[in-house]
Amino acid sequence: MTRIPNAPDYVEGVINLRGQVTTIINLGRRLGFMGEGKEKGEKEGKRIIVVEYEGTPVGMLVDNVRDVKRLSSDAMEELPLMISKNLKGEFLRSVGKIGEELILIVDLNKILSNCERSSEVLKNKK
Repeated sequence: MTRIPNAPDYVEGVINLRGQVTTIINLGRRLGFMGEGKEKGEKEGKRIIVVEYEGTPVGMLVDNVRDVKRLSSDAMEELPLMISKNLKGEFLRSVGKIGEELILIVDLNKILSNCERSSEVLKNKK
């Protein structure tokens, strides 16, 4: 992974993914979970989830991936008011329900476009 000078602290850098330069965002750091888990320099055991944002692939560095599921809009509900008003709730979109399991759904647009500098990093690499 190649670091990007003067990038926000949650931008880990860029990688070559199947011939395309792809920005890697540390999702935990972006969501404000700075002190949890491994130290900044340790990437061992982490996974990258690749999503498409404005036609560009973006990798999200996460601690682990338990499962990948599709949810219909019927299986999603609005966030409880106490969560949506919380500072960290700003990046959450809704709550998904699969049986008795509840899943917090993040809002990729807010995560990737909320900061002007992150948008600049994504656009400058094209």
